[in-house]
Amino acid sequence: MEMYEKRAKDIQEIEERMVTRQTEMDQKTAEITHYRQIWEPRLQMLINRVSIAFGNAFASIGCAGEVLLSKSGEPDNLTPTDDFEKWAIHVKVKFRDTEELQLLTGQRQSGGERSVSTIFYLMALQDMAQAPFRVVDEINQGMDPRNERLVHEKMVEAACRPDTSQYPPASFGHRLTVDIF
Repeated sequence: MEMYEKRAKDIQEIEERMVTRQTEMDQKTAEITHYRQIWEPRLQMLINRVSIAFGNAFASIGCAGEVLLSKSGEPDNLTPTDDFEKWAIHVKVKFRDTEELQLLTGQRQSGGERSVSTIFYLMALQDMAQAPFRVVDEINQGMDPRNERLVHEKMVEAACRPDTSQYPPASFGHRLTVDIF
């Protein structure tokens, strides 16, 4: 009988702890939902802003590009997850009229196409964080002369806007010396 009473008491304590923990979990879930409703639209707004700038840069050279927030972390999976570690930013590009937008990867595009995509992505991010200058070494690696000229024109155009970052000449094959004091 003593064992039965001890077990009954243990079960009651466990059930009380379960109720308490469920209440705490519900409170934490409500908090997460509240904060997520604040930051998730802001995050999507920032991604959209980058995507517009990225797409405009690509359109200026007769190509297409977009930046997307994948809430599943997988390019082809549209089912969102609450596991934020799986979320990802996907960059899609199209360099030819005959193709669809494709995920930017190390296997799909040429080295020059990846370089063009990288510099346009960096330029799309430029308005998000102020810095007096940005150094991108050998960004023209693998670019054909046409793309090199087009990207250089876009960089000069971006650098000439008021209150924007400068791109030192090292980014187009010149040697850059920086003295650090």
